[in-house]
Amino acid sequence: METIVGPSVKVEGEFVSEGNIVIEGQVSGTVKTAKHLRVEEGAKINANVGAESALVS
Repeated sequence: METIVGPSVKVEGEFVSEGNIVIEGQVSGTVKTAKHLRVEEGAKINANVGAESALVS
């Protein structure tokens, strides 16, 4: 399962997932996943991050 935060989406607060997360939009606060986090080019992230692995473009 994969959760995508699209380029037009802004998330504030605590964002928690058991599956992969792809961030294309804006996230601030806390991001936690038991799997992989991918931050795409052009995304804006200002958050405490917890992930098994991460890739920032």
